[in-house]
Amino acid sequence: MSLKDYYATCPIPKVRPRPGAKSGDTRKQERAREKRGRLTKQQTTMQQIRTRQRHRCIAQDVSPSCAKRIDDPHELEKRSQGGKVSLENSVGICRPCHRLTDATIGGPRLVFDWPGKDKGEPARADVPGNVTVAYVGKRKRRCRER
Repeated sequence: MSLKDYYATCPIPKVRPRPGAKSGDTRKQERAREKRGRLTKQQTTMQQIRTRQRHRCIAQDVSPSCAKRIDDPHELEKRSQGGKVSLENSVGICRPCHRLTDATIGGPRLVFDWPGKDKGEPARADVPGNVTVAYVGKRKRRCRER
């Protein structure tokens, strides 16, 4: 019996493709494809905040420099002041407004308020209309063209 005849009579083992694998993928390529599909915890939190606020910045009606789309999460109570990292403590805010929240006290800035803030109660940003935003300070004057 020749080698060719031997291989013709042998049963060919069926190789099952791994789940989610495309033909010709190496394990490294498979892992990279799986990793691209997963979201990090921060990305899922941002998706929930965007859905809750309908993709709009919380300060869009107050701030003159608002970009109106959510770019960053902002913690109402800072962790250094006893706030917790949670969805209830976070609001979505655009970058120009975020700069105003962290601005110096002398210049214009955004201030967040909620019921019970002065009593030390935690913020509840997940309740609609619970968080109010105020623009504090003088607005910049625009130069006139001559």
